[in-house]
Amino acid sequence: MGKILVIAEKPSVARDIAGVLGCKTKGEGAIYGDEYIVSWAVGHLVTLCEPEDYDKSLKKWSAAPVNSPTARKGTTNPSVYTPMSRNPAPAVCD
Repeated sequence: MGKILVIAEKPSVARDIAGVLGCKTKGEGAIYGDEYIVSWAVGHLVTLCEPEDYDKSLKKWSAAPVNSPTARKGTTNPSVYTPMSRNPAPAVCD
């Protein structure tokens, strides 16, 4: 069976999680164990979409009352540095 990848918010949290999971082998951008690989990001992995991602008419803001969408959308944050992959994830707000 393969290993389970755990992605933490930042390196210090990854070290704490790795300790609990018994991961002891440090590598570039990850800590390895028999069952788990613990890596981390530097920055928020997911962020809220902008209002215009819901409706193009919401791009220009005004003080008029706004009907807020009931379902919130999230997207990956392309500016996040992840040591396991130097390529940022694509943003998705569909």
